[in-house]
Parts: sequence; structure tokens; C-alpha cells
Amino acid sequence: MSPTGYRAKGTNGDIMNRENETIDELRNRLRRKWGDYPLTILIINPINLRLVRIIGRTDITPNQLTVVSFMLMVLASFCLASVSRAVQAMVRVLVLIAFVIDCLDGDLARFKGITSPLGAMLDPILDRLGEFAVIIGIAVNGWRTTQDPIWLIGGIFLMGISQIYFYLVDAMVWKLPEKETPAASRRPLTIGGTRVRFGAIEPFVWGQALLAVCGVARWGVPIFSLMFTVGTLKVMVCLFRRANRLNSEKPEDFGIHTR
Repeated sequence: MSPTGYRAKGTNGDIMNRENETIDELRNRLRRKWGDYPLTILIINPINLRLVRIIGRTDITPNQLTVVSFMLMVLASFCLASVSRAVQAMVRVLVLIAFVIDCLDGDLARFKGITSPLGAMLDPILDRLGEFAVIIGIAVNGWRTTQDPIWLIGGIFLMGISQIYFYLVDAMVWKLPEKETPAASRRPLTIGGTRVRFGAIEPFVWGQALLAVCGVARWGVPIFSLMFTVGTLKVMVCLFRRANRLNSEKPEDFGIHTR
């Protein structure tokens, strides 16, 4: 790698010099084939496209960024648990920076053309643990503020229903053949050439940051419990409707469990 530039593998396996690559060219090369979330496309991606050109010249690895993102989420959980509005307000910075870095690790991996089994495992595991940390923080905040254990019970429910939702989406819906995914029944919506993917993660991240700024972090428990419950029911209906359309000779296309 040149000290003044950087190199990445091309699709043909050759090493290609990307030093003069424009932002648009970089966006096209790093774009996720399944699309991205609206606010990520509009706000996070423009930031990361510039950050990845800088970080790509260093020895920083995607796995290191994944760990840093998780640590910021844990720190945010401690702030969320506080009854101080000023401390809660710090969450908006911590959570959003963590979200930027969480998106950046995948961009860096594609930028450098590197993959690893550890990274493929570490990213989703720490993502889920980071979400657990935030939920614990808001549940504890509710308990400390009201002295009512119902907030802790609500936090346990939120952890469970959120993981059911992400399992159904990540391990089931996006394992469907392209023609059977929910987006296949309508014309794909795009922003700047990137397909828009809708989901619960952006409302959860941005919404919790807003609640913390307003000093009512604990209200994330009922709000997001309802959101994930509705989302789970909607995804389940979608899956049931499409299950019988799959090729019976290839049951492995439908999620990760077969029989």
C-alpha cells in the first residue's frame, strides 16, 4: 500500500489503485446490494464515505471499529440509567457516534476488500449486545425514576421482542429468494441510486437519542416495545404468506432451519 494512497482488490482479484476514485465511484463500489435505511443513506453514508478514505490508509481493522461501537453503546447505557437530564442528553452523541462507527466497519471491510469469519460473527453479536445495553439503561432509568419494578419487567420484554424481530428479519426475510422478499411486490424506492430498506433499527436508535435529550429516556420501554411487537407481527404475516411459494426442493432458502 502506498503511503500517499491506497489500494483495494477489484472484482477480478487484481489489485487496483483507487487513489483518484471520486466520492460517487466510491459510493457505487461500497453500496450494499440489499440497500440501506433512509437516514443512513442521507446522513451516515456521506460521512462514512469520507471517513473510510482516511481510515483506509491506516492499520485500523473493521473488527476494531465493531468493538469501539459496542463500547460506546455500553457507555451510553450508563448515561441512560442516570436520572440526570444533562447526563441523559450525552446519549445523543454517544449513540449516534456508535451508529456511525457500526456502519463504518462494514464500509471499511468492503473498502479494503477484507473479510473474516470472526468479523462476520463479531458484528451481529456485538450489535445485539449493544442494543441490550441500551435497553437495560432505559429500564433502569424508569425504575430509578419511579421506583416501580414494572419498568424492569418492561425492559426484559423489550429485549425479547426486539430479538425476535431481528431474528425474523435477518435470519428469515432476507434469506428469501429475491422474488419473494417484501420489496419484490413493489417498485424499489431508491435514494441517490441506493435501494431504501425500511426497518426498526433507525427509529430505535434515533428515537432513543431524542427521548434521552428530552430527559424521558425511560419512555423508550413502552414505545419501542409496541414498535417491535407490531413489526414482529407484520413480518410473521409476510413470512406465512410467502412460505408456500418457495421451491419445495430448496427449503434451505427459507431461513436457516429446515426439515
